[in-house]
Amino acid sequence: MRLSILIVLLVLGLLSAPAVAQTYDWKVCEGRLGPSGPELYNCQSMKGRIDPQGREIWVTARVPASSIDQGDALRIAGTASSEAWLGGVFLGANGRPGDSARSEIPGRYEVEYRLPRQAAGREGTEITVRLSSFHGGARLAQPMSAIKIVPARDALMRSQIAVNLSLFGILLASTFGFGVIHRLRRTRSSLLLTGMAASSAMLAALEVLPFLVHYAYPFHLWRLVGLWLLTATFSVLLVIYCTLGLRPPIRHRLMWGAAITAALVAGFTSFDLKILGTLGVAMVVAIAAWALGPRRQLSAGVWLYLGSALILAVVSLAFFAELFHLLLIASLLVPMLMLQVTRVARDDLSREQAFARAASPPDRLAVTAGRRVTIVAVPDIVVIRGADDYVEVVLLDGRRLLHSGRLDHLEAELPSTFMRVHRSAIANLQHAEGLNREGGNWRLMMRECGPVRVSRSRIAEIRSALLPATQSAVVSCEDG
Repeated sequence: MRLSILIVLLVLGLLSAPAVAQTYDWKVCEGRLGPSGPELYNCQSMKGRIDPQGREIWVTARVPASSIDQGDALRIAGTASSEAWLGGVFLGANGRPGDSARSEIPGRYEVEYRLPRQAAGREGTEITVRLSSFHGGARLAQPMSAIKIVPARDALMRSQIAVNLSLFGILLASTFGFGVIHRLRRTRSSLLLTGMAASSAMLAALEVLPFLVHYAYPFHLWRLVGLWLLTATFSVLLVIYCTLGLRPPIRHRLMWGAAITAALVAGFTSFDLKILGTLGVAMVVAIAAWALGPRRQLSAGVWLYLGSALILAVVSLAFFAELFHLLLIASLLVPMLMLQVTRVARDDLSREQAFARAASPPDRLAVTAGRRVTIVAVPDIVVIRGADDYVEVVLLDGRRLLHSGRLDHLEAELPSTFMRVHRSAIANLQHAEGLNREGGNWRLMMRECGPVRVSRSRIAEIRSALLPATQSAVVSCEDG
């Protein structure tokens, strides 16, 4: 039930309309630049968004005096070159608008034109903007994100810059932390977490880029494509990570469902919807994997946080796209990093304590998993396999124990009867019953365990070790 409500909220969030560029009653006109300023004619009320893509347009609006008195600059943000006038006074040019790609000089994506003092009379004044966009590349659903009078670099923007820079630093530090952990553990989960942190750090870097670098507007499309691809990379890695512990049928259904839904989301015309839709699909699949997997249910705090995020997406998709989705990603990764660091430290301490307590006869092995220590007889070990963050110790009596050691260390500590038969398996040759070939693959047949895959590079060594003890072929069976 909760998952259904969450999906409904997500759909509502994705269908909410982005903030439009117009903040005044704009009119679109035909015009030209006369000796005393813009000369406009055939003006009509604006319907829809201001869209200068592939053309030159003149737009004008009456701005009340109160708006001008409270602002310091006219901010224009979008994929267009521009020239602006206030009450017939020329404010400045961003590039050079033109009626073709040859005559236009591309300007910056965002520019602020300082307003002259006492710019407005008692009843306000007219803003006139000339726009053209012939170098933007693919067509955007929202080419202009803002044309409005604002305080120069207002407090909200400064706060947004500070938050984005902080998130970039946090995610970059998380990438380093997960990379160190992967260097120590060499597991699939640590590699996935490192990739998630790295892609989100690059995502944060692209998000903060417009505040730090005044780039030409044609680059904006590539920035949007980069944001989308990095979000898709993070989402794919998140889905893979969250479905690792599920049974194959459930895992495959979730992954195929995520892939199909993400492909549908990619058809949205707005890049904001592409980015947030892709991230939303990954979050829903992650929650579904949590609910279906062998873990405890989500706490009330987590549900409240996710619900708040989706409500913010419904209320203001633009704010969510600019800032809050990075907070959501960081709030997922940082606790994971803390958990992984704690786990590494705890496992190392437990391992040291276990080996110290079991300093014991050489025919015993202390199998540690978390705080649990089990002493097993070395001759009773049949196979030791890699199992992501752990290794699995298979015993002669059929028991399978998880151990927080590493295959490399165990290979050096175990007696000569144990041999590395594959990069992910060590076998006790005392329990081997023979070798079996299936096409181009070799299997080592083990008592009470079934076949174990053998690397081709180790076949000769294993056959030589088995020759004294094995004199006959073994019946073939499938790998378990």
